[in-house]
Amino acid sequence: MLIAAVICGSGSWAMVRLFLRAATARSMEKVAWIMLAAFVTGASIWCTHFVAMLGYEPRLPISFDPVLTIVSLLIAMAGSALGFLAATGRGGAAPRRREE
Repeated sequence: MLIAAVICGSGSWAMVRLFLRAATARSMEKVAWIMLAAFVTGASIWCTHFVAMLGYEPRLPISFDPVLTIVSLLIAMAGSALGFLAATGRGGAAPRRREE
């Protein structure tokens, strides 16, 4: 569990640093920083969960399906990308100011 906590903490630190870069970047550079932040964030979420689950000892035999395991990693990355796109204003139309 200690290893999972270290992964979580370091992944969170990296995510914040990358997101701050994405928030200040422009155009295609912003998209690249968001994708890098999503990759790192999704991987750290997934690794934290995976390592924590390895520490769990069920009293039944278990196995991992490689395809589902990779799909779960991709879902974490895609969800992170959607969140970052929304947070930087690239996920939809921003409200406009009414000029009088």
